[in-house]
Amino acid sequence: MMFISLFKTKIQYNTIQYNTQHFKKISLSRREEEEEVAILLIKAITYKIISEELYISIPTVKTNTSAIYKNVA
Repeated sequence: MMFISLFKTKIQYNTIQYNTQHFKKISLSRREEEEEVAILLIKAITYKIISEELYISIPTVKTNTSAIYKNVA
């Protein structure tokens, strides 16, 4: 029973730490957000997962992708 309690505590700690890291990303500038999207696109991550990772909407991911392609061309 103690092992399960320790395991749950570890999961809760990891979740809090993970969420804290993403709260910092909410204040990204537009350019930084585009860079984050570009990195995830290079890794072949889907728009849906990118939006969840960066806490932005799917249309915002598409807008950032369009801006990236305009900058590259």
